[in-house]
Amino acid sequence: MRKFKFLIFILLLSMGSQAQNWNKVDTTEVNNNVTDTVWRSGPVLISDYLTNPANNKLGVVAKYDSTNNRGVFISLNEPDDWFNDDGDSTRVSLALSSDESHAAIVANNYANFHEAVTNTDVHNSTSEFNYFRGFREYYGFRDGGAMERAATLRLSGSFGNNGRAYSNNQYDLLNLRFFTSNTPGNLATISNFYAIRMEDFRGVNVGLIENGWGIYMKPNVLDNYFGGKVGIGIDNPSAALSIVSDTLNPLSLSGLKVDTAGTDLALMSVDAAGVVHSKSLQSLNENFMEVTAAVTLGDDTFLYVHKGGDVVYTVPAANTRTGKTWKIVNIGTGSITFSESYYEGNELRDTLTNKAGAYSIELFSDGTNYIAIK
Repeated sequence: MRKFKFLIFILLLSMGSQAQNWNKVDTTEVNNNVTDTVWRSGPVLISDYLTNPANNKLGVVAKYDSTNNRGVFISLNEPDDWFNDDGDSTRVSLALSSDESHAAIVANNYANFHEAVTNTDVHNSTSEFNYFRGFREYYGFRDGGAMERAATLRLSGSFGNNGRAYSNNQYDLLNLRFFTSNTPGNLATISNFYAIRMEDFRGVNVGLIENGWGIYMKPNVLDNYFGGKVGIGIDNPSAALSIVSDTLNPLSLSGLKVDTAGTDLALMSVDAAGVVHSKSLQSLNENFMEVTAAVTLGDDTFLYVHKGGDVVYTVPAANTRTGKTWKIVNIGTGSITFSESYYEGNELRDTLTNKAGAYSIELFSDGTNYIAIK
């Protein structure tokens, strides 16, 4: 009888060992640390109080029980001892070739949908990170603490100096890549593409944000580059910088001369490098040209100073200069004859002499005629 019970026990033990949930599969892959792979076909849950992983292949659910909690910690190529602090990198493996690829986490979601399926939100994604605060108390939340700083996603990079001359030609704290097919003629389409998109706030209590920034770049040593057009108040900019605003003064620049008197005598100018500078009316240089021979008046010059003999000034049709003026001064030895006549009072004239009191005119176009403004 005892032998029979012992035999039954051995059989049950053997059946239990064969019905194990975890399996260890031999592999021939080269690895200095392990010689087999552990896998499970079903979901896994690590929890203090739940027993069902729900729809998750891997679930980690825990309560705060110490001052340093992490839901998941993954460390790639971590030193054996962080606290020796002697800079000895021999305790970790070193990359041997430039084409090696190392990543702590790789997440892939191969999205394939039936033609009739339309996904209306971004919950179908490679990864989703949620930071929850402010649930109703009947859910069991009693949050009332004030935190100095918090983030839904935090990316950190370290680049320290331990006396070794290692270098990176380029380093990205966040690198975004988008791939399309290498074969031309792709039938797939994306109506609107956003590299980084912040949607409208959801909810009615937007006022809880006292000060907010869509993009905030703190380091003043960084330059910011935009390869495409930038729109402020407009989602389809037509110029390198397009500003659409419901205010009368949509552009504010600090560093220019402040007009405290409110007389608007401070102006802006742009140098050859495109840098904006402040100017006062008295400091402006008139855009002029000294002329001794015949010339065709152009938009790039406002004032023409004639110092020659008799000449002909070619003037374009008045309808091409509507609302614009030229200043012409004759201090030469001859007269200026214009290719287009102009009104001086009720008389049509086409000549400007060099006599005192009649040597200067401002030629204005009303779109039909040229008019001399004294």
